[in-house]
Amino acid sequence: MVSQFCLLGPSELRRPNLPKTNRTLMPTSELQHPSLSNLKPALEFVFDEKKHPTKSPLPAKRHSRFELDNDDLGEKAWEVVPLQTLKLIFSLRAAGRMDDDDFNRTILWVYQNHPLTLSLNLSVFGELGLFKDLLGILHKVLVQSLSEYYLRTPYGYWWTPYGYYFSFLEGYQCLENEKNYSFQYWKLKMEKERIAKEVVAAWRRADDICKAKIALERFLNDKRYQGLHSQVVDVFAEFLKSDLKYLESGEIENISSAAKFCPSLDSSYDKETLICESIAKRIFPREEYEEYRDIFEPHYSYRVRDRLRKQVLVPLRHALTSSQLNSDAVRKTKIPPDMVKALKSMEMYRKILNYEGSYLLKQCMKIVGMYGDGLKLPHQVINSLNNGQSSDEIAERQWQRLIQELSNKGKLRNCVAVCDIPESMRGTTYESVCIAMGLLISELGEYPWQGKAFSFSDTPKLHKIEGENLRLKCEFMKHHMESAKKLNFGDIYDKLLEIAIKEKLGHHQIPERIFVFTDKDFDMAFKNDWFDDYAKALYDYKSRGYVFNVPDMVLWNLKGFIARPMALYSRGKDRDVGMTVTGFSSNLLRLFLNAESDSRSYAPQFQVPYGFSCSFAPQLIPRLEDVFNSAVSRDELKNLVVFD
Repeated sequence: MVSQFCLLGPSELRRPNLPKTNRTLMPTSELQHPSLSNLKPALEFVFDEKKHPTKSPLPAKRHSRFELDNDDLGEKAWEVVPLQTLKLIFSLRAAGRMDDDDFNRTILWVYQNHPLTLSLNLSVFGELGLFKDLLGILHKVLVQSLSEYYLRTPYGYWWTPYGYYFSFLEGYQCLENEKNYSFQYWKLKMEKERIAKEVVAAWRRADDICKAKIALERFLNDKRYQGLHSQVVDVFAEFLKSDLKYLESGEIENISSAAKFCPSLDSSYDKETLICESIAKRIFPREEYEEYRDIFEPHYSYRVRDRLRKQVLVPLRHALTSSQLNSDAVRKTKIPPDMVKALKSMEMYRKILNYEGSYLLKQCMKIVGMYGDGLKLPHQVINSLNNGQSSDEIAERQWQRLIQELSNKGKLRNCVAVCDIPESMRGTTYESVCIAMGLLISELGEYPWQGKAFSFSDTPKLHKIEGENLRLKCEFMKHHMESAKKLNFGDIYDKLLEIAIKEKLGHHQIPERIFVFTDKDFDMAFKNDWFDDYAKALYDYKSRGYVFNVPDMVLWNLKGFIARPMALYSRGKDRDVGMTVTGFSSNLLRLFLNAESDSRSYAPQFQVPYGFSCSFAPQLIPRLEDVFNSAVSRDELKNLVVFD
């Protein structure tokens, strides 16, 4: 019985007068691509500037992630973290972060150095929808053998990588210098064109025969390639069989893209790899079909190839087309968003380590924004309520979920807010932010500050926010909290101390911070010199026994341009006692909420002074190791194994 993977190739290979290739097959060791030895370790791939070159204006000069210097770091990466490196390669390809050429060369490096590992993991290509890359592997393995192929036909025709060149007998040369355009001239010209077409057709057929011969000899003589060829065929055959069952049951949406990328009969991929014959024999094995048991092997090969086209590829491709399914789009929609986010954030890490100031803050904002916890931000909940996008009940649930989540993390637990809501803010995002943050801080506070907020005034009042639901509380803050041009911050210090003495509060019950949400900058916001107010408060609190309990101040100018947060120092420059934040964006607020926490020893927190600052920004984003693990945590990649 003939093995199902016993390749015969086209019938021309069995003819006695077969054109010769005039070459010998290259040893497998000579097929290594020199640039693949420079495969960087996984994390250096993210940080190395050379892997992120600027785009060349010349399309002919293409930069490659893996065409780096001569540093042999590919083996080092595999030796240190082989499985993680393999997962990262597949993750980059699945997320579209690696082009065809880079991926094929990388997989070729794996094939040449770790063939068993590649063979055991070929099924992952199908699970990720990378069927085209399966063919690319076979083609890449054979490409150097084909690139050195040199053939000269009896007609005097030869081929080079730079184009087609023809040489004809002298009797059929074009009469370039003939001035008399006679009947003989046109006759000879037409004869030349006819011969040229025959020469091209003859060469193309001879070239196809020689390509098939090279693939067949490689299959018969190279056990490593034979195993790779068989594994690729297995993947295609299994998915095509499964797709036929889905087609019969009417579950067209479950059909994979295997039929789309499976080579058509006599296509260039099929002529170079002879894969259609192997796939057909795998799907229609001789031993399972009685009509094939007693026929010659060439007839069997021809019939199953034709049957593959008629009964498998044509109906599956028609189903994909008729149902308007785009296989590439279907594959991409299955990519977890977290994996794409992780790959993008890994590239941002390189920029974060090389820059400081506002640029650093913006990069951190991008990463924190990508890794949001899925909760709506406070102003987003208020906006959805005001715009009618969410009902009162839905907005209330979203708000309570946000409060519970931040409370469990110890965020803003011991703070008070000052809300500046002037007429100039009406109907703007800044108004929503000011109301939302004031209400959020009040509800996260503890007795006696819970449910209360200060007005922005020269005689500020601590208002108890009234209302049975979220909408009524927002209406109360909008219409009942006065707003002035200047804030008397000294009165806020005095009122906090007065309440602390009256309620006999302990040291841990004094607010840690006072947040001022306004549209004014630091120099224009206060009625008096804020540093004088702070110095007076420091003396008053100390005389009442609250030596180290003067609250720090955070002034957030919502209308300014986003800039680096600035610390405010006491007169003696001995410690920072406040900070200013300028500008607003959703990602900036996420960064702030990610950092702000209670500083008391029993609070479940990690403390960054005064909410957040630019120097601490890298600590607020996910660790590089966590981001890397997120990038390679796709379910399909869990089946990857490293064998050799």
